[in-house]
Amino acid sequence: MILLIDASSTKTGGALTHLVSLTKYYKYEKRIKKIIIYAPLKTLKQIKNSHNIIKKTHFLLNSNVIFRLFWQIFFLKKICIKEKVNCLFVTCGYYFMNFKPTVIIPQNFLPFDEKNIDNYKFSFQYIRIYLLKIFLLNSLKKADGIIFLNNFLKNFIKKKIKFKTKSVDVIPHGIEKINIKNSFKNYNEIIYVSDFEKYKNHIQLFKAIKILSNKYRIKLTCIGDLKKVNELRKTMKKFELNNIDIYFKNRLERKKLLSFCIQKDIFVFNSTCENFAITLLEGMACRMPIVCSNLEPMKSMIGNGGILVDCFKPISISKGVEKFIKSKNLRYKKARLAYKRSLNFSEKLMATKTFKFLYSFNKKKL
Repeated sequence: MILLIDASSTKTGGALTHLVSLTKYYKYEKRIKKIIIYAPLKTLKQIKNSHNIIKKTHFLLNSNVIFRLFWQIFFLKKICIKEKVNCLFVTCGYYFMNFKPTVIIPQNFLPFDEKNIDNYKFSFQYIRIYLLKIFLLNSLKKADGIIFLNNFLKNFIKKKIKFKTKSVDVIPHGIEKINIKNSFKNYNEIIYVSDFEKYKNHIQLFKAIKILSNKYRIKLTCIGDLKKVNELRKTMKKFELNNIDIYFKNRLERKKLLSFCIQKDIFVFNSTCENFAITLLEGMACRMPIVCSNLEPMKSMIGNGGILVDCFKPISISKGVEKFIKSKNLRYKKARLAYKRSLNFSEKLMATKTFKFLYSFNKKKL
């Protein structure tokens, strides 16, 4: 079987982690004889060279989203036919041409979250999200196979549309076992790893830090794409949040990020909209004490391994953080439970299940 992976829009976050993990465990896969990956050059550099994994790019894939869509529409099907591909796997969740069989994995919940979409009204981003919703819904209707990352999104989408296919599976992202752990220095240093988007709810967290700053010496470090931080700074000024101890740091390569995280005392994840919170899982695997949004899918991921808070209410967030500040024993207890839950998300198991699902389309009559 020859598998082609369209990773044309896979550049960062959980989608990139998933792709890297999948290819890492291909060496154990005996049924799929060759994998061809089309992706931007920057993405391909993250994937280790391996026998029978062919990494390819195109100048259009190294341009903006419009050029990448152009490549998908006018080049992808021809490439599949030329390479005699038995299955196409689209990691961004949407595609435009008719090639059978095609399996998709939707990795973005934002286009389906009406409340959070409203945050982007009267902007180019709003148009982009609306179009993405149309692309995803059309692709979900016609795909031959669908992999969801959790039951939350699967059940949500099933209420919206009727799937053409019965080949639907739930395979969450996985993570390798991390052999580093938090050292609990007790300096009340907090970390939040997430891009500076409105639905990541930074402002409510900052308000919570301001409340805590009246009683404790607190330092918060936020890691994300610094290109997007200016708008957040303006909002901070509006709410008079500039006088609290907050530091912004640009995205880090994964190993450096994990090493940086364990130097902190408390991990906060305050997002309101996720499909699969890969950075939350990384915090769990690093044995961090975690204060987490009580919304799905975060709630199901962390379970009793963290302190759940109302991510819209600064007072709730501050009380959650304060529990860890007051009790080092609670930090240890929750960190151990979080780590234990992270072991349920095996990287190898994810790859094994994904390859099995993809292979099931080999010579399947559609």
